[in-house]
Amino acid sequence: RRVHGGNMLMRDPILYRIRKAHHHRTKDEWPIYPMYDYAHPLCDAFENITHSICTLEFDTHRPLYDWLVQTLTSPPYPHQHEFARLNISQTITSKRRLNVLVQSGVVDGWNDPRLMTIAALRRRGVPPNALRRFCEEIGVAKAESRVGLDMFEHFLRDYLNKECPRVMSVLRPIKVVISNLGVNDEIKLSAPLYPHISEDSRAREVVFSREIFIERDDFQEVPVKGFKRLTVGGEVRLRHAFVIRCNSVVRDETGEITSLLCTFENEARSNITSAPKSLPPLPEGSGKKPKGVIHWISATQSVPTTFRLFEPLFLEAQPDQLSDFVSAVNPKSLEIVSGYVEPYILECEPETRFQFERNGYFIREGTSFNRIISLRDSFDAPQ
Repeated sequence: RRVHGGNMLMRDPILYRIRKAHHHRTKDEWPIYPMYDYAHPLCDAFENITHSICTLEFDTHRPLYDWLVQTLTSPPYPHQHEFARLNISQTITSKRRLNVLVQSGVVDGWNDPRLMTIAALRRRGVPPNALRRFCEEIGVAKAESRVGLDMFEHFLRDYLNKECPRVMSVLRPIKVVISNLGVNDEIKLSAPLYPHISEDSRAREVVFSREIFIERDDFQEVPVKGFKRLTVGGEVRLRHAFVIRCNSVVRDETGEITSLLCTFENEARSNITSAPKSLPPLPEGSGKKPKGVIHWISATQSVPTTFRLFEPLFLEAQPDQLSDFVSAVNPKSLEIVSGYVEPYILECEPETRFQFERNGYFIREGTSFNRIISLRDSFDAPQ
C-alpha cells in the first residue's frame, strides 16, 4: 500500500547492507550490518528513549522511524524530533569533513583544541556551564542559521571572567635586571587572586627579585606615539609591585636587545610581606604615577613552560560551503611559544582555569598550557 506514497524511503526501505570487509570488533565473521534507519528507532525503543533528537535532514525519515517502532516494539513509543544544526562561523562540525582534516594531518586528531568536538572543547578548557549557557541563549530553531563565533566567545569570556583566579605569566620574555637591588635580595608581596571581587581576599605570594621577565612587546626602544609602557628613560608600574625605570639596554653580537638595565623605586607598599633590611632610598624626583601598568614574573621564582595559542581554524565564515574547505584553513590558527609562569600555578589542580593577566584564559595540560580564549578579540572575523 506504500508503493505509490510520496516518501521514497517508505517504498522499499533498505534495512541491512552486506559489507565483506574487516571489522575492528567482529573481524571477518559477520558481513551483515543494520542500516542507521533501522538501528536508530529500535535502539531508541529498547533503551526507553522518549525524545530522539535529529537534525532537519532526517525529517523525511520520521515516517519510517514511526513505522518500525510501531511494528516491531510495544508502547510507549519514542518520537523523533528534528531541529536545525548549530552552525558556528569559522568552524566545521560535519564528521565527514572533520575526518578529512584529521586524516590529512591538518589538525592533531579529533581532540585538537581548534575543533568543535566535545573532546576538543574539553581539552581546550571550555567550561561546560559556559557552553550550556550559550546553547540556552541561542535556543533551538527549525530553520537553518549560523551563529557568529564572537557570540560563543562572549559567553566563554563572561563565565571565565567571573570564575578564574588571576595570576601572571610571560609568554615572550625579555630579561630585566634591577641594578639597585642586591643579587640575593628578594621582596615578597601578596597579590590577590580575585581582585575583581572585593569580598574575596584569597591571595598568593609573588617575589620581586633582581632579575625579572616582562613581555618583549611591553618595551620599545623608540616608542611609537601613544605607547605607555616601558622605554629607555621611561617608567612603568609593575602589577602588584613597584615602579621601574629603564636606564639602558644590553645587546648581543647581532645587535638584538637581550636585557634591560633598570632601577626600582622603593616605595612603601601595604602588600609587602617580607623584604631585606637595607633597601635603596627613593631616587630624587620619584613619586610620579606612570600611565602604564605591565605584568612581570621573577626570573628566579618562576617555572619555564610552553603555551599553545589558538585562533579560529578557518579564515572563511562558512568553510562548509566551500568545495575545497581545506584551502580556507588559517595557517596561524596555532602558535607555540615558550615562557614562564608563577610557581603557585603548579600547586593548583591540573584542570584549574586561570586568567593570565593581559594574556588570556588558560588551562594546564601536562607541563604546558592551552589558551582557552584571549581577553578580547584580536582576530578580524570574515564577513
